[in-house]
Amino acid sequence: MARKQSQPLRRRKARSHDQQRWNHSMKLAADAWNRLTDLQHLTWHSAGKSRRTTGRSYFIRINLSRFYNGEEILLCPPPSEVPCAQRVLQWLLITEHRGRLSVKLEVTPTPGARFTVWASRPCNPGRSACPKCPRLGPLPPPINGWSDITSLYVRKHGAYIRAQRLALAGMRVFVRVRQEMDQGPSLFQSINARVSDPQAGPRPLKKP
Repeated sequence: MARKQSQPLRRRKARSHDQQRWNHSMKLAADAWNRLTDLQHLTWHSAGKSRRTTGRSYFIRINLSRFYNGEEILLCPPPSEVPCAQRVLQWLLITEHRGRLSVKLEVTPTPGARFTVWASRPCNPGRSACPKCPRLGPLPPPINGWSDITSLYVRKHGAYIRAQRLALAGMRVFVRVRQEMDQGPSLFQSINARVSDPQAGPRPLKKP
């Protein structure tokens, strides 16, 4: 009888940095629940019951993204939020000159609303459909109407750009923003533009 060959052990895929942060945020939210007072527990249980869930699950669901984004957590159930009616994402300006990349968004966010920004890797300029857009992080507060997401973009995609030795000029980048509400996120708003060289003259940017 032939001896059955042993199968090589499969190595477990390492968790990404974002997955590790999310799991850590989950632990922080669970620990925060344990530190609430009995009265706060009752308040969350009452709010969770109307949503057919437990107070603990509702507390963690509300505050998980807040821990992940480094925001202040809510100790009491939040009031209902209304999605922003107007378009927040107005324009995308992305340039690269002598190896220095700049990615800025013209935005008009509603005061007090929370937004996250998502962006694709540089891709073929002929693409019309949005490729995979991973999350970059919370949308930085705008200054004079412009939100600079350069550091967020480089932190997420810089290693890939360097490894592939991409010539960025002319490549297309897709960007999305999304309002984050305690009862769940709103729909994405999207825009895209081609990377331009500011010394090569203006290039028309594509609006959605």
